[in-house]
Amino acid sequence: MMITASTSNWHKITAACARIKFPDLILFIVDSTIRFIYMLAERSGNIIEASIKRSTGILHKPKKVAGDMLGNLFITTTQMNIELSHAMECRCFDGKFVHQKSKKLMKSDYYFLFASSVLFTTFLLLNK
Repeated sequence: MMITASTSNWHKITAACARIKFPDLILFIVDSTIRFIYMLAERSGNIIEASIKRSTGILHKPKKVAGDMLGNLFITTTQMNIELSHAMECRCFDGKFVHQKSKKLMKSDYYFLFASSVLFTTFLLLNK
């Protein structure tokens, strides 16, 4: 999931899902969840790294340290949620995903497809 979130363009994926008539509510939940998971994983990695760098020796109260990390992560999540809702309000998001309609192929596109297919066929024939 993390690799997909870091390498894929989620705007294009949600636009494609919207074109095939996925419900907007499900798209919104999935889109928000993927973004939050990625950002929270990054934030929790930073918290763990900082905790390891600050600790010296054996931890005498590991449950307290874990509770502090989770508390910090909870506060971060709450702040991210508030910022997201404010950003959605500012952008007048009404729960519907807007996507562009597919464009019709132009004459130059057909020339390019023809030239590409000729080159590909030539490549295949010459490599036999």
